This record gives sequence, C-alpha cells and structure tokens, in this order.
Amino acid sequence: MPFGFKLNASKTKGSQDVITQSIKKDKLAWLAIPQNNRISLQKQLLLIRQHSINYANSGSLNTALNKFDKQIERIRNKQGKVRNIEQLISIATDIAYHNPRVIPVCCAIISKLLSELDDSRHMSLLVYSKLSRISNSGFAQIWLQRMLKDNLSEFKFSEKICELNNSQISLWNYDWVNSQDMLNILKNTSIFLQAEFDRLDNIIPNNEIDPFDY
Repeated sequence: MPFGFKLNASKTKGSQDVITQSIKKDKLAWLAIPQNNRISLQKQLLLIRQHSINYANSGSLNTALNKFDKQIERIRNKQGKVRNIEQLISIATDIAYHNPRVIPVCCAIISKLLSELDDSRHMSLLVYSKLSRISNSGFAQIWLQRMLKDNLSEFKFSEKICELNNSQISLWNYDWVNSQDMLNILKNTSIFLQAEFDRLDNIIPNNEIDPFDY
C-alpha cells in the first residue's frame, strides 16, 4: 500500500451488519441488560458491578454509574429515603477499587450515601482504607480528599497534590528556568485556591464529575 500503510488483520474484519459491528462490545452488553429503575438501588448497583467485572474501565460502565449517581441525586432532592446505604457504599467502593477510570463518579455516589448516615465516620474510614491501597493511588487520593474534605484531619494522603494547601509544597522543579521574572511568577502564583476548596460542599454533585452531560 502507498505511504507504507497496511491494514492490521487482527483489528480489521468485514461484516454485513455495519451498525452492530460499529458499537463497542461493552455497550452492546450493557444495552442487553433490561434497564428497570423499579428494581432496588442495591440490585441496580450489583448489575453495574457485574458489568464492571466483564468490561473493566469501559465507557459504558462510566455511563451506567453516572446514571445511577443522578438517580441518587434525584431521590435526595425529593427528600426520598435511600435504603441499604452501607451495602451500596461497599459495592461502589469495590467498583472504584477495580476500575480506576470511574473513581470520580464512584466518589460522587459514595459522598451522597455517606451524607445519609447519622454517623459516617466508620464507613468513611473503611472507604479511605480500601481506596488508599490502590496501586499508584495518587488519582484516587485526590478524589478521596475531595470527598472527605470536611474531616481531612482524620486522614493522611501521600499524594503531593493533596498537600497543596501547604504553601511550602512545590510540585515541579524550576531549576531549568533561567528567567528570574518567570521564576518569581512560578513560585509566587498559587495553583491551589483554598477559598474555592473551602466553598465546596462535601457532597459531590453530578455536574462536577460529568460536566459535559446534555
């Protein structure tokens, strides 16, 4: 072929069913599951967890969790009661542990569920303990800090970004910068807005983790 391009036989196939073959397998699998909002929240989340086992870190998993998060949000807005809260938190935490891509939406779900408990300290500690064990858990720790922002004194984070409220922390090496003016800007410009962080609610709204929803 011209320009040295050639088809990858392992990724190229022909089909008379163009529509089906153009849809990812994980999305087809999720569409095949009956979408019944009348079943309990626990059963819905268990179905999502099973999907996460078969199609880890998939786009359809993130979509399903976003939909579930919005459902929790609607129930809370209508002053409805969420049942089996601790079980739901456990399932959502397990999904997040095995699927780092969906940690933000799982933290959003967990934050709403924790707010439904009279005393959330014990469950917060369990969630923190579980997600902190993720390999290379910097991303998880950032979202844990966001979710647990009202009780940060009880938790420790090894991720450097989580220590930005300490003005002595520097994320980058500026030794290669020769301009003194540029160095002054880099060293004296805060990239962490403490006032903005303080204004955030401990409950993570869906539009914070799914800003492009329409």
